[in-house]
Amino acid sequence: MKGYLYLDTSMFPEIVDHLNAERVVDYLVNGPYQVLVSAYNLIEVVVDGNVGRRDRTLRLMDTLRGGRLPLAFPRDLLHRSLEAYLAGTDYTPHLDENDEVLCLLDPAAINTSAIESCTRWKACQEQSFQDRQSSGRQPLQEALKTAPAEERDRLQNNSNALIEFYCKYEEFLDRQVRPFIKRLGFDEGAQSRAVEIVREVDPWRFFLEAQAQAIACRGLKPSRYGKRANPGPIDFNQLVYFAGCDVLVTADKALYREARIMASRHTGKQAWDLRGLDRETNS
Repeated sequence: MKGYLYLDTSMFPEIVDHLNAERVVDYLVNGPYQVLVSAYNLIEVVVDGNVGRRDRTLRLMDTLRGGRLPLAFPRDLLHRSLEAYLAGTDYTPHLDENDEVLCLLDPAAINTSAIESCTRWKACQEQSFQDRQSSGRQPLQEALKTAPAEERDRLQNNSNALIEFYCKYEEFLDRQVRPFIKRLGFDEGAQSRAVEIVREVDPWRFFLEAQAQAIACRGLKPSRYGKRANPGPIDFNQLVYFAGCDVLVTADKALYREARIMASRHTGKQAWDLRGLDRETNS
């Protein structure tokens, strides 16, 4: 059975312009993985101002997905997975067949209105991310201050230890998870099960880890902190897709660094950059 490989948006233009693009595409289509693309990929590609590159990227995306529907937006993925968990049923991580986002796969369907809509949506996602970061940063800073000196030094110099520490911190769950469960329309009963949900529902666990990781590397670690040195909001949000894939591939150096950190905490997960993909296609 094939595994699943998710391509971050930054990878598509790299593949389009690759000297051995045909070989890379053949590996992705016929190799050991099924390629997953997402609604996020579509939105990011549509707002690319280079029309020629945008259209080539969309055609490549359509080829690589092999008829599989793109993955849903993270918010929808979180809602579906939680609803299914509470009901004891299964869920699909993909867009619905009639989702209007699917029309963006056709370059001819992209007009000024579509581009403006995608631009507004992307800005809204970035603001939502910033709001979550602001609400979660303070309890994590307080938790770090109260840790013993030796433990604090270890946490600040070990990203995995820092994330694990935060994900077990009750006030962080209060600030980050319970309000989000409420915003998705779930009742107090579901909100009170936040710790259980994070432990048992894969998309929620990866979502929480990504948020904690973003807070840690954007404002708490002693070096390479801040926005410019780290992945952007859309990049961090895409880490939730690790819940349903074996390999995440990105050409973004900062995202690759953070994806490797996340992958190291989970058996069977891998993060590749372009060189990693090249190694696999040559093996």
